[in-house]
Amino acid sequence: MPETAPCVLVINRDVSLAEAIHKILAREGYRVFFFTDLAQAKDRLQKEGCSLVVADLEFLEQMGEKGRAQIDWSTWPPVVFLTDYMEENFNRLLLRGFKKSSVVKKPLTREKLLEAIDQITGKNPTYSEGNQISGNGSLHFTKEIRIHGRGGQGVVTAAELVALAAFEDGKYATAFPSFGSERMGAPVQSFVRISNLPIRDRSQIQTPDIVIIQDPTLIGSINLTKGLKPDGIVIIDTEKAPSEIGLDFDGTILTLPASKIALEKIGRPIQNTTLVGALASATGLISWESVKKSIMERFPGPIGEKNVAAAWEAFQQLQKVYAQK
Repeated sequence: MPETAPCVLVINRDVSLAEAIHKILAREGYRVFFFTDLAQAKDRLQKEGCSLVVADLEFLEQMGEKGRAQIDWSTWPPVVFLTDYMEENFNRLLLRGFKKSSVVKKPLTREKLLEAIDQITGKNPTYSEGNQISGNGSLHFTKEIRIHGRGGQGVVTAAELVALAAFEDGKYATAFPSFGSERMGAPVQSFVRISNLPIRDRSQIQTPDIVIIQDPTLIGSINLTKGLKPDGIVIIDTEKAPSEIGLDFDGTILTLPASKIALEKIGRPIQNTTLVGALASATGLISWESVKKSIMERFPGPIGEKNVAAAWEAFQQLQKVYAQK
């Protein structure tokens, strides 16, 4: 490991937990120093100039006022606190003296620790399951999208365009197809995750926030809303009203004639880009400017311009729907 590898101090009395943290961080390229004594940790910090501390919150609290008086906490690097409980008012705790901090509720996992580090080291420019408030009051979210269609309808491309638009908006995103047959006309699906933190989960999406249905003939043959959260959103390519489509879901259902729009604007009833525009309008999860840019990067020239026009038409139509509500 090079000498320039960043240094992390781990302050904890639980040796087994400290060893687990060491293994996690060492694999990420950190040099890790473990201490059960705060004064020793302070000395190492002064010698090494470590960039991060991982500390047991209850352990630090137990050191009392005397221990706090010995250290100028404001000079410390960002700290990830490990705790058995999540206190509502962290102003009463040690966090107020630190430049940056994050709180992770035990039991600790690799994903929790790395996301907390990404958060306080500034690797999350803007949004982990659903919306969560961290210990320092910042908002985090991960939104999951499942797209259903048939082979040849650009289901995978739609997911990629959504992810590209999210990147343009400064978010993290992953897009990937389901495993299985993708022959022409066969049912296929793709997935998108969007978050303000790096995404390490690569599994298929079982409990989406949003479902996009590119082909309404799939309704009745596949459980399209399986796992969909009760407050989720369904966006369907159809000229029918939501009450007419027979979809078993009590949440928000939005319909628009995406294939018809695509035929008029593009010359072909390929509705994937149109529905990406609808997604942007219905959720605000991705911006219109980023949608436009992602389409033009994927389809440069006149074809891209036609797809942008279709996406814009869908965007405007759903804006009108919301304005009427």
